[in-house]
Amino acid sequence: MYKLKSISRRAIIASLALFGLFAIYGNDTNENIPLRNLEEAAEETKGECQGWCINHPDPWEVKCDFVHCNGCSKCSEQDEKVIIEKNETYPIHVDRIYYINMDHRTDKRDWMESWLEPFSKKYSVPYYRISGKSGDTNDCLPHVRDAACIGMTGLLYSNWDIMDNHNTTGITIVLEDDYVIQDYPKLLKSLAMTPDDWDVIRFDLWHHPYGHFPHFQMGELGYGVQTVAPPEGGYYCGGTHLTVWRGDKVDVLRKHWDAHPRSPIDCRLAADNITSYALMTGVGGRDESRGSDVPKLRFLQQRNLGKNFDMFHEEE
Repeated sequence: MYKLKSISRRAIIASLALFGLFAIYGNDTNENIPLRNLEEAAEETKGECQGWCINHPDPWEVKCDFVHCNGCSKCSEQDEKVIIEKNETYPIHVDRIYYINMDHRTDKRDWMESWLEPFSKKYSVPYYRISGKSGDTNDCLPHVRDAACIGMTGLLYSNWDIMDNHNTTGITIVLEDDYVIQDYPKLLKSLAMTPDDWDVIRFDLWHHPYGHFPHFQMGELGYGVQTVAPPEGGYYCGGTHLTVWRGDKVDVLRKHWDAHPRSPIDCRLAADNITSYALMTGVGGRDESRGSDVPKLRFLQQRNLGKNFDMFHEEE
């Protein structure tokens, strides 16, 4: 019995000695990493930026797999990118971004590329500028052959240019040159929660869609609607500042927009013969400081479209 106690005592002493050596050398190799107890670490994960990940000794590829690192601006530059690549809750991958920009609007081009360049590097999504096309008043009804007609038909031709002459396989985002994506992980999550039957998706429309549209909740992200045909005598447009295309449906969308007389492409997406969803999840915003090259909004307000004016049919 005494012998066993003696061996046990010696084993404890040896273990303590080894622990002491480990503590000394371990502290020496991590002298720049502040020690944190579990209570402190738990407290820090409650805030918006979950600051624990900055000083945690694990490599970034390990830390950024944890949910509490998601979206933390104080974490590594690769933080969100790593999460998007590894997290199975984001099964949709965006293959490219096109933005439409008139040649003379170099101010808008500079602004778009000031955020697209770092965005592209961070998320490995290539972007391309599409030269905006001028519209043709002859494509509109006689009583709407004005600046609004030029703007909205030009936007149509610009989208057709992408469809006809550029790569649209996979998932493509098309932007107008006054929109900035501010929360890309949220955009991907929103796409993943959209019904699978979509032909086209738009984000964050001008104003909340009409209540008669079929709504679906998207949890803390917001909500979505299917923009079916509005009630008789009504209309809904909402903008195409951020539109998402899928490769196998691009031809469907092109044919849908190919109607006479020409009308705003966003208004045509409120229809029963195309599956169009609008996601009101706040993934970005429009910069209105440089004005619009498609003056449709002012036109709709002035003409009171849907009440006593119709741009889709001849006046009697």
